[in-house]
Amino acid sequence: MHPTLFTLGYEGLTIEAFIARLQASQVKTVVDVRGLPLSRKKGFSKSVFCAALETHGIAYLYAPALGCPKPIRNQYKMDGNWQIYTREFLKYIQTQDASLRELVKIAQATSACLVCFEAVYSTCHRTYVARAARQLGGPTVTHLSAQTALPDLGFSWWLRRIDQADQQPLLGQAVNRVTKYYLINSYLCKLHLC
Repeated sequence: MHPTLFTLGYEGLTIEAFIARLQASQVKTVVDVRGLPLSRKKGFSKSVFCAALETHGIAYLYAPALGCPKPIRNQYKMDGNWQIYTREFLKYIQTQDASLRELVKIAQATSACLVCFEAVYSTCHRTYVARAARQLGGPTVTHLSAQTALPDLGFSWWLRRIDQADQQPLLGQAVNRVTKYYLINSYLCKLHLC
């Protein structure tokens, strides 16, 4: 079985439901990528969270360098602009090579899960951390929710789909540059990147 790097947000979950989801996915190590490992939600502040996980045989690692820096978080709180947040976080994560390489080692050695608050992975920095690790040779990425496990298709999946359409006789004629632009732009908007 090939290793997988999971991601999961605890928004809307109790600590019990969260741990059950990790266990159902056979996660052995949680990598906490929150900028601040504190939570108003019962059971998710660092020390209590770590203890709850360890009670269930799940290791805990806090990776502050993989959290979103406070200035980027504060800017997003002020303007709500996901495109700017994404751009700034992607610039930041490129400076964290050593931490990303350590994450790759961990994810290749054990079944690991990146954890943050947001339930929706497409609006959480953990997705970008997972993708950056994947680009450095890390395992495939799967995003967990309370009831689903979705493989990370990323932007490249849409580009492959569009290229495949070009190779189809009828579809190739219909999928011109304008259509490609529309499809890519639609996808980016779904990710709140437009």
